[in-house]
Amino acid sequence: MFAGMNELAGYYYFRTVIVGKFKIKTFKGAEIIITCKNFEMTLKSNMDELNSDFGEVPNSFITAIDFDIEKKQIEKLNKSKIQSLRVISKKQDVTFKTAESKS
Repeated sequence: MFAGMNELAGYYYFRTVIVGKFKIKTFKGAEIIITCKNFEMTLKSNMDELNSDFGEVPNSFITAIDFDIEKKQIEKLNKSKIQSLRVISKKQDVTFKTAESKS
């Protein structure tokens, strides 16, 4: 998973790109739960229609999902270390842990 915060014309979003077996096709959107040491934050996808693309490796997919985030939430995340990111959609639920939280 690749993740990061972006801003475009005053609109803030948390962008994720998941590469692997995570496959999604839904009209109900997704959410991400960001877990830090002292708090959790839940963000909703900015689009309800999501669809994974086929990857170059057999049985792999590329899934890009943008999540709505407020400037205050970005400031809070910038002051913290993320321990895990959990992406939940219609039939998928996957958790990604940072290298630091695994040790």
